Amino acid sequence: MLDGLGIPAVHAAWRQGSAPHLPWAVLLMEEDAHLTADGRRWASFPRMRVELYQESSDSELEGSLEAALAGRYGDYEKTEAWVDSEDCLMCSYEFTDI
Repeated sequence: MLDGLGIPAVHAAWRQGSAPHLPWAVLLMEEDAHLTADGRRWASFPRMRVELYQESSDSELEGSLEAALAGRYGDYEKTEAWVDSEDCLMCSYEFTDI
């Protein structure tokens, strides 16, 4: 899904000093919620997060990512924050992989 955005993406983190020029994305697993009954785990539902790092807000890129997330995972939660250490904007998208 992230490959379709046309920007570099990585799982968990870039190695120190190896992050490409902005924009880029990071995929993280937040937690693994699960359904149990009768002493067994019946299903797992990973809670995931995609962090999109960019110099400034790019509505076209954000729209492409949001459409891909909605199409594959349905509902998501979006937050934005300025990251001083990277001198960039981070848009964070959290969703559950059901």
